[in-house]
Amino acid sequence: MYLFLTFEGFLGIVLANNNKIMRYIDNCKCKEIYQPKHQYIFSGPCVITKEIYSVTIEAQNLFNFRQSDNVMELGLNEDDREFVMTGISPKGWEILFKED
Repeated sequence: MYLFLTFEGFLGIVLANNNKIMRYIDNCKCKEIYQPKHQYIFSGPCVITKEIYSVTIEAQNLFNFRQSDNVMELGLNEDDREFVMTGISPKGWEILFKED
């Protein structure tokens, strides 16, 4: 089952097979690094600015997140967590919610 949400022209898939929540990084390019730490770098376009944004996640944190589906397990700051979940980069967030 898929649920589509729209927000300011943004279209996102929220639910996927087995009703597991699908995160934006599930559709990003991923590069695995082993040295100096085992990490994954997820890169993809911001859904607002279309500029490439990257998030680096330690392997153990990614494993914990995949087991719990708790984004706090990733050990990221709030900007990177937002990108992981929605695909909105810090620059995109400023565009969407700028104060006039």
